Amino acid sequence: IMTLTSIGYGDITPQCTLEYWTCSFCMVCSGAMWSYTIGEVCGILTMMLPHDVQLKQRLDDLNEMMQERDVPASVRATLRRYLFETHGVRMHEDHKATIKHMSPMLQFQVIGSSMDHFRSHLPYLRGDMPSELVVALSRKLEAFLYAPKETAQTERAICSARRGVAIHAGRILTAGAVWGTDAILHNEVLRESTHVRCLSYFELLALPALSLIAALQPYPVQLAKFRRAVLLLAVNRGLRLIAAAAKLAEHRGELAYCSLTWPARLQVISSVLSNGTQSTSHLGVGGCSTGARDMQEIKESLRMLMQEMRGLKAAASY
Repeated sequence: IMTLTSIGYGDITPQCTLEYWTCSFCMVCSGAMWSYTIGEVCGILTMMLPHDVQLKQRLDDLNEMMQERDVPASVRATLRRYLFETHGVRMHEDHKATIKHMSPMLQFQVIGSSMDHFRSHLPYLRGDMPSELVVALSRKLEAFLYAPKETAQTERAICSARRGVAIHAGRILTAGAVWGTDAILHNEVLRESTHVRCLSYFELLALPALSLIAALQPYPVQLAKFRRAVLLLAVNRGLRLIAAAAKLAEHRGELAYCSLTWPARLQVISSVLSNGTQSTSHLGVGGCSTGARDMQEIKESLRMLMQEMRGLKAAASY
């Protein structure tokens, strides 16, 4: 006991009652001091690695859940691996919470460089931007992690890969790749519907299109650039879609687009933009009939389209 409490090695022992009491008091004080010191050191080491402590707590909860639900051994290994791989996602959420408590200027200094790569792929976000807008967009970013062989389904969002390997529309996605830039289009026919197939654990950041539009509303200059980009992309995708549909229909012998009258062409265009390239089969071979009611609907659609285009043009020249 004397050695453990560091008051001696036992070679000198008490000989009277007073010495016994004095030695016992020193051992109690020394033991309390060492207990306090060791506890403080362990507390400091624990606070130095808070994320590791949280990971171990989550792992304990996961093991308890799998034990209660009698999860198969193969699935348990997969779940544990996924929990370890979510470290980056948790760090991203913790960083967002930390940055939220900073002043606007400090938030921009911290976030600005990390948003540059994301902005470089979006023409309407390039150039000088208000720092408040950059901070607002960074807050809208959501982190996701997908397991191998899983399909990453990010509904109408602009995505950027952080780590891992995936395949999208015949293209290999690695860290830094950006896709889904057509999420800003309202017409789902004009958007790419190909999902991302993960080849490894794949972590990405997603910016929902609706959140992007909401963040741009208070900034008319950036909003005008955004509307112009939407218009150009919609026209580009629409023309390519119409051309592909007309070529496919002519190849199948369903109709001869060049020989159609203008009202019939409008009906084909309206059908393609509503349903995609497979929507011409019901129009008939060699042409299509257009009733008065159909013509009225087409005229109304074109009138609304022209109004929207004039509004976009006015906003773009703002």
